[in-house]
Amino acid sequence: MKKILLLTAAIALSLSAFAQKPDIPGLSDEQKASIKQLRTAMNKEIKKVNNLLREKNAHLITLQDEDKPDQKAIHKTIDEIAGLKGQIMKARADFRIKVNAQLSDEQRAAFQRHHHRPRHDRREMHAQKMIKSKKVMGGAETKKLRD
Repeated sequence: MKKILLLTAAIALSLSAFAQKPDIPGLSDEQKASIKQLRTAMNKEIKKVNNLLREKNAHLITLQDEDKPDQKAIHKTIDEIAGLKGQIMKARADFRIKVNAQLSDEQRAAFQRHHHRPRHDRREMHAQKMIKSKKVMGGAETKKLRD
């Protein structure tokens, strides 16, 4: 039972670490509110596109599993999937451009360092940050997570 609880806690901890936002020094309250609004709008847009993307991927599997697959339909669906992925990339790029426009040179450098880091490095960095914050709190959870 303890192992299950520890595993659940570790998963929750790692998921919350992935959701962390980049550390941008010296953000004003206005900047924070604006960036939060931009992020919320981007996430809503991406969620809609991701839902369509899942539907298209399911449709592609259905097309490919037919006894006599229709190559034109498969290619059309693949093109639609590529277009949806492009929409997501454009939404993320637009977000970064809009955020960059609101930042000072120092803030922009910190923001860009975060976004140019490979994704797996960011995940590891956030996980390490979460572990350090647990150690600072000195809770028994930290000891259990390390064991």
